This record gives sequence, C-alpha cells and structure tokens, in this order.
Amino acid sequence: MSFVNLSWMLAALAVVPVLYLARNAARILVSTGGVHKTTASGVALAALPRALMTLAVALAAVALCEPVIRVNEKTTTVVQGRDIILALDWSASMAEPYKGERKVRALDAWYDPNASKKTESTIPDETTEPKPFRRIDAAQDAIVAFTKTRQAANTGDHIGLILFDHKPELRWPLDRDLKQITRHSSFLPKGKGAQQLGVGTNFGTTIPGPFDKASEHFDLKGKSSTRVFILITDGENEMDVDVMKRLNKVIDDARMKVYVIGVGEKIGKGELSLERLCRDAGGEVFRAESQADLDKCLARINALESSPIPVMGDKSVEPVFYYFLIAAMVIFVLSQFFEAVILGR
Repeated sequence: MSFVNLSWMLAALAVVPVLYLARNAARILVSTGGVHKTTASGVALAALPRALMTLAVALAAVALCEPVIRVNEKTTTVVQGRDIILALDWSASMAEPYKGERKVRALDAWYDPNASKKTESTIPDETTEPKPFRRIDAAQDAIVAFTKTRQAANTGDHIGLILFDHKPELRWPLDRDLKQITRHSSFLPKGKGAQQLGVGTNFGTTIPGPFDKASEHFDLKGKSSTRVFILITDGENEMDVDVMKRLNKVIDDARMKVYVIGVGEKIGKGELSLERLCRDAGGEVFRAESQADLDKCLARINALESSPIPVMGDKSVEPVFYYFLIAAMVIFVLSQFFEAVILGR
C-alpha cells in the first residue's frame, strides 16, 4: 500500500494528547457509572473510550493520506464492434484498367519507381500526365474510404489488412487504431515488373493462402464474436475440389463471415471456384465494375450487425481511503457510546 498525500500523516499526532489523558485517567481514583477505577476491570473500562478515540483519529489521518493499493488489472469497457480483416489481391492482374478516375492525393505517386527517392517529381501536379486508373488503385481507395467510415462511427471495430499474391502477408494487425490504415495512400510494398505488383494469385492451393492467414490472425488477435473477412480480388485463380473442401473447413473453424468483392470481368457470374467457395461458406459475392460500385459493396457489408467487444485498459492503482474513513467513523461512534452510556459521562 502507498499514499498519495503522506504529509497528512502529521494529523495522526493529534492522538498524543488523547493517549496522555488515557494514561493518566487510569491513575485517578474516581467512581464513574458505578465502576471503581482501582479495580483492573474498572481501569480497562475507563480507558476504553479514549483508546477507541485514539484509534479513530489515527484511522482518519490515514484516510486523509489517500492510501492506494497496487493492482495488476485491466479495466474492461464493452463496446459494439466487429473484427474485420480485409484481404487485398495485389497480383499483376490487378494492374488492369478500371472504370472511373482516381481522386489524386498529394502522395499518390506510390506506383512511380522513383517514389522512394521522395523527389518533387513524385508529387502530381497539373502538368503531370495522368496515371492509368487500375483495379489495385480502386481497391485501395475503397479500403481507405471504408476504414474512414468505421473510424468516424467509433463503434469499436477492429480492422486488419492482409496483402496476398502467391503468398499472404499481414500488413497491419487487427486494431482499434484505424489511423494505421487511413493515414496511408498505399498499402503495397515494392513489387516486381513495370507495375510494381506481386506475382501470381493463390487463394489456398499452396498453404498458406489469405483464408489461412485470416483464420490464424482471428484466433490470435480477435476480440469480437463477429468475424468478417472481406476479399477484394479479380478472382483469376482456380482451385480443385480438395482445396475448396480444406478452405471450407478453415472458414467454418474460424467462424468467419466471408465476402468477396470482384473487380475483374470474370468474377460475379458464378463460374469461378472462389465464388462457389464463398457461397458454400454462407457468404456473398459482389461484382464491382467501377469505383462507385466498390464503395457501395463495402457500404453494404458495413451494415452488418455488430457484437460486443471488451475494450481493455490499464488499471495500476485502486483507492482504499474510504475503508479507513468508514472504520474511523464507526469507532468514533463507539467511543462516544461507551463514554456516554456505559461510563455515564
């Protein structure tokens, strides 16, 4: 136990005169309330009110010092929210042109090979030739817009991000601090080829795929009973029956609700194995042919029912002064009771 205002302990010196009076009262041969103080029991009974008063003053002084005890606890506040993992396909096929025009930001030259040099040439201006609007650009913009919506709502969602091509990479873990996503104009590491993207697409034929990575991370960092897995891809990778059976089990065991947003020409017709996998798992497939479609798809997913999430906070100390204060008040009343009733003073 420690004290916030230890200087108040000086108030305990008030017990000194009380002790002095209690000590000398036992030497005075006076009858009080029919009990003579020359007997041992009389002396003890006469000293009891002052002893109780002494204890009450001491306890009050301790209470004034604001005692606290150290605890190794976490405070818990329950909020409504979901665990959401977004998986973005950054394979080379995601460089295909996309309908619409990208809203250029000050630092959106991430696809420029010279962007890492941080020169003035990487910052778009009116004289810079517009870059082609690609599937990967639209997908990133939609993810940022979706995350900003959840950030503004402040409902306790945890959002994480996975990138995948031939293998998945956890780009950001599940966290309530959504700024880790919204403050970036690009989520992509430096890739290969002219478009600086990944190589190939693997949904799970080679372990691990994005479903495996999401399942593992939900189990490791998940807080909510609502687990949402959103896959944004052009769907250009076929899986055999055994792979689909394995992934169905992965989805079921992780209790994931799966949504696929297709940004390619092939996906959305129900012919691809990824679409069949999603529907077999009880999820939905959306086809997004433009940036507006992408935003609408994510807005619809955003309407999912949320579930309680315990939000943990640190709790290092707990005040206990009221225990001492209550004890001091009770003992003071007892001292007055013995003084007035039993001793007849």
